[in-house]
Amino acid sequence: MSAEFDRLAQALADRYRLERELGAGGMATVYLAHDLRHQRQVALKVLKPELAAVIGGERFLHEIRTTANLQHPHILPLFDSGTVEGTVFYVMPYVEGESLRDRLAREKQLPIPDAVRIAREVAAALDYAHRHGVIHRDIKPENILLPDGQALVADFGIALAASSAGGSRMTESGMSLGTPRYMSPEQAMGEHDITPRSDVYALGCVLYEMLTGDPPFTGSTAQAIIAQIITEDPRTPSVRRPTTPPEVEEAVLTALARLPADRFPSAAAFSTALADGAVSTGARRAATLRPSARPPVLFGLAFLAVSALAAIGWLRPAGRAGDQRVTAAVLPLELRTPTNVPLNESGPPVSLGPDGGFLIYVGADPDSGAATALWRRPLDRLEATPIPGTRGALAPEVHPDGTSMSFSRRRADGRTNERMELPIEGGLPTPAPPVRRLRDGRRLLRADSAFRLVDAQAEIPPNDRFWERDHRALHNLDVSPDGLWLAQTQKFGGVDSVVLRTLEPRTTHRLAAGVSPRFLAEDVLVFRAPDGTLQVGRLRPDRSGFVSAPLPLVSNVSLAGSGEAIFDVAADGTLVYAPGAAAGQGRLVWVDAAGHETPFPGAEPQVYGGVTLSPDGRLAAVTVGA
Repeated sequence: MSAEFDRLAQALADRYRLERELGAGGMATVYLAHDLRHQRQVALKVLKPELAAVIGGERFLHEIRTTANLQHPHILPLFDSGTVEGTVFYVMPYVEGESLRDRLAREKQLPIPDAVRIAREVAAALDYAHRHGVIHRDIKPENILLPDGQALVADFGIALAASSAGGSRMTESGMSLGTPRYMSPEQAMGEHDITPRSDVYALGCVLYEMLTGDPPFTGSTAQAIIAQIITEDPRTPSVRRPTTPPEVEEAVLTALARLPADRFPSAAAFSTALADGAVSTGARRAATLRPSARPPVLFGLAFLAVSALAAIGWLRPAGRAGDQRVTAAVLPLELRTPTNVPLNESGPPVSLGPDGGFLIYVGADPDSGAATALWRRPLDRLEATPIPGTRGALAPEVHPDGTSMSFSRRRADGRTNERMELPIEGGLPTPAPPVRRLRDGRRLLRADSAFRLVDAQAEIPPNDRFWERDHRALHNLDVSPDGLWLAQTQKFGGVDSVVLRTLEPRTTHRLAAGVSPRFLAEDVLVFRAPDGTLQVGRLRPDRSGFVSAPLPLVSNVSLAGSGEAIFDVAADGTLVYAPGAAAGQGRLVWVDAAGHETPFPGAEPQVYGGVTLSPDGRLAAVTVGA
């Protein structure tokens, strides 16, 4: 044992028998001890000497006595406190079992019902203490014990006692109380008047970590974390955990509001909001918009159309009242995409399976890197595999049954395209008519300058002129699931606009400026706006316009040379899109350890070569040019 342990053991021998050190934190060292008077195991905490010197032992003990009368099922009580040979100590029950920090270290993310229950139990303890004039000021997983799985909050009032006793001397010494990752913005800025809403914020951080595996803000230094807390908003939990119930996410984000006035007024109100959302345990929600529903959850793959980098992420409109932001988790990965993919021909180079489970995209032919071919990639894996028989393929379209697809490729004459069809798993391509297949089996075709629907068995004459003329016209449009409405891009006054029309040109509604509309549901439309954002809006019952202004989903979505936006949406709400760099170009961004992407200051989209960082990570050297 250390000399310090021996000194304390001897000084406290008439009251406590020290057995071993349990751990050390920012304020105290904790020992397992035996209470000789009451014959029980206790946790004896010794205030750090440097902290005791700054705040004054007697004043600390005076302040801590105000918290000794807290009696609540989820609060660890204070047994004793005192000084011995200049050392300040306080005593609490020794609780066998693990802390919330131990459980998070083991499981990383907790089941949603467990996370909500633990948060509500801590909120009950906080509400009781707040009503008795005590603010914890240091809520964190280490201070939440879990005997028999039930939450028990430790160190109630210790931070308050240290702050009250230390006063201005704490500030003058440069010492701070609390843990940066769980500090409220006002606490991080050193404000003296801390309210119960600061504890609400800290509990929001703890619940965020139970759901996602990490606190809302992380960094390599306390200063970096505090800078984020003061200046940034946290990413929505569903970015990291898409199964988070909407009501639970709303409660967490409200608790984490930067302004105290925007948070819950009490821990009890936070608990009530969590109770309202606890009925959902994480089942995947349908990606449709209804009058009472939230915007759709979108799981997406974004790729730089002609570069070697891509990003895969969960994309979600923030969904709060008046909130137009979207967040994305980004993970770089490599795709085998040649630099000469002719994106301006035949249609978008990506297509999703109907259930959003896989992606078909135009890449390099595995046998000759100069030619194109189609690749298939499950979205839950990093590996893609080439599809046999697709050399020279462009503009893939996965059919609604998910087992077959069609694509365009150059004819032997090299001047015109032909449409081919084959099974997803590969096989011998066969000629296919220029049609769009609907989910109910019907097909949309264009003939004599008009669009019409035919059933699955209708015979389409193999007229080469018809096929060549009309296959492009079927790309930059979509048909509603019920087959009643056609969404297209049409110019009005020279401006590309999204329009809805019936299949026979009797009714036409201009909805908004933009291109490439896609139906997400019968009354939900996604399109690219002129500013480059993908937007989603719910349609009025008569389809004459949107119920309210469409919500932005993602920004800077690129266009193919034909003017079409490069994205696709599956029936379940899965989204793929290409970030807006022109062919051959890329974006220069910083990506932190959590996957957060930040544009490099002053770096415009262009052709970038290798990137080398300076040893301190502050500078980057890049090759720029064609």
